[in-house]
Amino acid sequence: MRGIIEFNLPEEENEFRQAMAATRYLTILIRIDEFLRSQIKYEEREELQEIRDKLWELINEYEVSLND
Repeated sequence: MRGIIEFNLPEEENEFRQAMAATRYLTILIRIDEFLRSQIKYEEREELQEIRDKLWELINEYEVSLND
């Protein structure tokens, strides 16, 4: 199975660059979530739970998976 995404360059240069960086964006989200989880669990920073909850609200709203 193959998936092909096409862009009309140079008109869609920004979209192309965003698509190419998608894996890095996902890695950033995962690392932010891990950091928040660690701070809440081990450093007892319960005030950060609201931020983590909002992060997951947005992840779910935009139907993004951090597990793929």
